[in-house]
Amino acid sequence: MVPIRTANALQQEGRTQHHCVATYGNSVAAGRAYVYRVLSPERATVALVKSPAGTWEMAEIRLTGNDAVSEKTRRKVLEWMSAATVGAV
Repeated sequence: MVPIRTANALQQEGRTQHHCVATYGNSVAAGRAYVYRVLSPERATVALVKSPAGTWEMAEIRLTGNDAVSEKTRRKVLEWMSAATVGAV
């Protein structure tokens, strides 16, 4: 998981992955969303947003061209999110 923190990096990710992740730019800049490059088990992009309850949840996770990720990738990202949440407490 590699964080994507700048508008330029979001635009590059969108060009590389052929999707519109750059639309998260304002939310990322405001701290309302985080976007990560997923490198394994397959190359994907994940967007996390803050829920009304104040917890972080997966808004989107997509492969190149907005294709769906495998269940294995979805599970790995959820495991990573869970570990990150526990570590932050």
